[in-house]
Amino acid sequence: MENALPRHATPHEIADYLTGGYNESTRIPYTFFDPKAAGPITVDLGGLDAEGRQLARWAMDAWECVADVHFAEVSGGAALSFQDNGSGAYAKTYANADGTITKATINVDDGWIAKHGAGVDSYTFRTYMHEIGHVLGLGHAGPYNGHADYGDAIFKNDSWQLSVMSYLGQDENPNIDASRGGNVTPMQADLIAIRDIWGAPETHFADGDTVWGIGSKLEIYLGDMFRGMADHTTSDAYDLQPITLYIEDHGGRDRINFSHAGMDQIVDLAPGAVSSVLGDQRNNMLLSEDTLIEEFVSGDGNDRITGNGAANSLWGGGRDDLLKGLGGNDRLWGDAGQDRIIGGGGRDQLRGGDHDDLLRGQGGNDRLWGDAGRDRVMGGAGRDQLHGGDHDDLLRGQGGHDRLWGDAGQDRIMGGAGRDKLRGGDHVDLLDGQGGNDRIWGDAGGDTLVGGGGRDSLWGGDNQDTLRGDGGHDHLDGGEAGDLLIGGAGNDTLIGGHGLDTLYGGAGNDRLDGGDAPDALFGGAGADSFVLRRGYGTETIGDFVIGEDLIELQAGLMPGLTAESAAARGRDTDEGDLMFNFDDGNRLRLTGLAGNELSADSFVIV
Repeated sequence: MENALPRHATPHEIADYLTGGYNESTRIPYTFFDPKAAGPITVDLGGLDAEGRQLARWAMDAWECVADVHFAEVSGGAALSFQDNGSGAYAKTYANADGTITKATINVDDGWIAKHGAGVDSYTFRTYMHEIGHVLGLGHAGPYNGHADYGDAIFKNDSWQLSVMSYLGQDENPNIDASRGGNVTPMQADLIAIRDIWGAPETHFADGDTVWGIGSKLEIYLGDMFRGMADHTTSDAYDLQPITLYIEDHGGRDRINFSHAGMDQIVDLAPGAVSSVLGDQRNNMLLSEDTLIEEFVSGDGNDRITGNGAANSLWGGGRDDLLKGLGGNDRLWGDAGQDRIIGGGGRDQLRGGDHDDLLRGQGGNDRLWGDAGRDRVMGGAGRDQLHGGDHDDLLRGQGGHDRLWGDAGQDRIMGGAGRDKLRGGDHVDLLDGQGGNDRIWGDAGGDTLVGGGGRDSLWGGDNQDTLRGDGGHDHLDGGEAGDLLIGGAGNDTLIGGHGLDTLYGGAGNDRLDGGDAPDALFGGAGADSFVLRRGYGTETIGDFVIGEDLIELQAGLMPGLTAESAAARGRDTDEGDLMFNFDDGNRLRLTGLAGNELSADSFVIV
């Protein structure tokens, strides 16, 4: 029957137990080497084989990395001796009356290497760290020795997740939400405890720009393990066993690179956070509360990666990932897979990668690229720049004064609030400025351009485009080919450009200029102006209202042209229209106005 555990302990409370509570509760004498003694602790590794010596060196290095303690190898006459000819694993000490160790022996059975391995990720390595912890002054995390199960614990959270001095694997404590993984570092409670006795190291091995994982240049034992991750077939430091690690990093711009991992990783880079990394493992990477990691590179799993308040760089890798930058000016890459990428606050850069992605800039002035795939790219608040990429994309600028490029593909591009600039790209696109005074270019492709609310400017591009101004006083220019232009509400300017265009002014006092090919012009409600210039050919006005609308004629249509002479050139046609002929084949047809005469007041010469 399990004991009723009294409470959940803080890391500091567990550390206090390691440095004193254990000895008091078990009545085992409290002994350790004297931290005030001059010089390092001398060590004799002569009782170990080659693999055992390597494990012992790695384990001593692990403690030297986190505390102001030093070891020096000697041959004979050492204060600390290692052996492997005894049964099991233990630390045997000889001490003065005050508890100061004068001599100690650590035994780790030579059969453990054959059973558990000889890498940094092995249970054998963890055992070496554990036993060295004893001679440095640390007890166990509970009142047990030799053997323990959950019923022996006095803390609800007693496990390897908080201390290498615990007997309980993560899976042996039902209160621990973590998979079983051997310690490759001293854990949080261990660091607090060992520094209470020995103090912190004078310099920290991770003071500058540090890479944890693939590409690491660390010269400590962890560097050996990380290099083994890159190619475990040639390394004796890493053997693909589940691990638990505690990262304490000081200063610099730092990266964790587990891009070799082929399974899902759930990563939180917030100081003090817990993450699930390196394959099918859960909550096995812990960050210290004062550690700020700026970069994370993931592998080929369906990953969830969350940044922090710094300027993060996050890479999703293969498959379908979720990346969140949070605060800071972040750079987020989805890479392969159908990814969701969220910038958060700050000036962020987001890239979707190879498949159908969702990108959200949110706060800040962001830059977003959908890249390959059918992407959804959302700007959020701020002055954002959005690029669709190679396929059929949806772009939304949302808040702020944004710039949006559809690039290749049949794109839907929505500006949102603010003064936006929209460009369609190479194919048939839909561009909608929505709110604000927008500027919209269709570019190549038969595009549909919608100004929305505000004073908008629309340019059609190279093919047969549809331009709608909607609300506001808009400027519409069809560009090349035969276009359809609809002004909508407001006093609009419509220019057909090249090609056979159809222009509808809509409500408001509009100016319609068909351009240099035969066009159809409809002013709609309001006092509208219709333009005829030299080289336009035949322009047809479908709804001219005498006494309300005006015809604007270029003086170069014929020598000596005046409003009076222009009015006198009107002739009825058999089709019931009123036709005005000028030099060089330039004509103006007013449909349905046969039998009417226009006065000079209907013309203006420019």
